[in-house]
Amino acid sequence: MTSESNLSTPVADPSRGPSSCRSCGQDIQMVPTEASAGARFMPLEPASEDGNIVILNGRAHVFPTASLAADRFPGEPRYLSHFARCPQAGKWRRS
Repeated sequence: MTSESNLSTPVADPSRGPSSCRSCGQDIQMVPTEASAGARFMPLEPASEDGNIVILNGRAHVFPTASLAADRFPGEPRYLSHFARCPQAGKWRRS
């Protein structure tokens, strides 16, 4: 849907901490969320076919399903929240 390649590039924020999970060591990227107007950050795993998150204008947009994200933004990389796979997700998740 978008033709600008920089729209889907996650913006890593070094002030948000390390680029790997402190619990399991997986590489992650902390990306501001659209829902919080950029005030909160979400840990994302590398691009994934089963991801339901699309990065637009440097912010994470979360869709209910991966197929909906793919339909709405074909060709854009999709990401998965690290909370979906980290064995220690409950330790870090905020409500």
